[in-house]
Amino acid sequence: MRGAVQARRPAWAVGPPVFRPGFVLASALGLSLLASLGTALAAETPRPASRLLEMVEKLDQLDKQDFASAMAEAERCTRQRNYACAEAAIARATNFANDASDANALENSRLALAREQERQRAEERERERQEELARERAEEEEAQRRREMRAEQRRESERRAQQQRADRQRERDARERRYAQQKAEQSARWAAERAAIDARFKAQAAQLAAQSAERAARIQADRDRAERERQQWLANNRAQLDRSQAQDQQRRQQEQARRDAEEQQRERERQERERREQQEREARERQEREQARLAELERQRQAAQAERERQQREREAAAQAQREQAERDRSLALGSLRSGTRLAARQCTGGEGRYFIVGRVPSDAKNKIGCIDVDYSAHCPGDLSGIRGTARNFVGAATDCYMGDTVPLSPTPSCKVEQVRVEVRDVRQCGR
Repeated sequence: MRGAVQARRPAWAVGPPVFRPGFVLASALGLSLLASLGTALAAETPRPASRLLEMVEKLDQLDKQDFASAMAEAERCTRQRNYACAEAAIARATNFANDASDANALENSRLALAREQERQRAEERERERQEELARERAEEEEAQRRREMRAEQRRESERRAQQQRADRQRERDARERRYAQQKAEQSARWAAERAAIDARFKAQAAQLAAQSAERAARIQADRDRAERERQQWLANNRAQLDRSQAQDQQRRQQEQARRDAEEQQRERERQERERREQQEREARERQEREQARLAELERQRQAAQAERERQQREREAAAQAQREQAERDRSLALGSLRSGTRLAARQCTGGEGRYFIVGRVPSDAKNKIGCIDVDYSAHCPGDLSGIRGTARNFVGAATDCYMGDTVPLSPTPSCKVEQVRVEVRDVRQCGR
């Protein structure tokens, strides 16, 4: 039997109300029933149950009308061989079946659907058999035609082959005559070219011999000049090395004298430093005694300040622990909502063919959070991107079109509503 009453929006709910299409009659009957029960409880006196029985009978009549409509649609779809439509109509009629006669009607509808599917498969097999026979006859005729064409082609090929052999013989004789003439002309040209090449080779050989003798003379002159330059470089560097050694000896003597003078100066400075350090130690000891006295006073003051700060930190830590515990509880509740929320797509009466998102959420976790927004994505089979949206102020009390949320799904998916898969992407507190 149908749910009859739509949940009232909580006082803390924010955002625009979610559209909830439904039967006007069912809503009116549900509200009337609640009003009657409220009045009966307030008066604390029993009332007749005839009106309640009448409303139940009306709801049963609506179920029977929906069942008859779904069965008629299943029969129409079966005749049209729209099996997906027929199966959806039978599934919808199952929700409204109440007695054995309805169950028998559902079974007969399923059997009729199965017989029609088997009849269509038999027709398809017969059609495929006829097509196979026609294809075999066409292939046999095509094979006969090809055999005749190949015989005609062989006869034509033999005639062309004889003609080509005669043509090739005539061309061969002509080529042999041309070849003999070209060979004689080519022999004469080669003899003249060889004579010219021999003359050029002799001239180039004489020129290369002269160039080689000149190159050898230049190489020997370069070697003699390089040897003279090497000897001169050695003589110059030897004199410079002697001067460098003398300068180094003089620098070492000067450095030793400087080090001796610096050592004497360091000794005088050490003695003066020791005298000053003795004076500074005595002054430092007096200062340290005074600082110790002041430090003890400061320690006592700091101890008192530290005690006050410790007490303050303990109070702040307790408050922080309470805030962290509340945040952990909120995080756990949101995690439970993300994993436990179940969404689905529905088509609701009065919704003008549009799709709506409905679903349930864990009530205990939602009571800890309060108002929630649910991010979702709807996918048809094979659709990877899907349709994304957010259900604001989602209550999640039921999965029908009357008691729970109905969030319009826009744009409308291209597949049937039974094939739409709705996934929860995120759940968060309203306004965050």
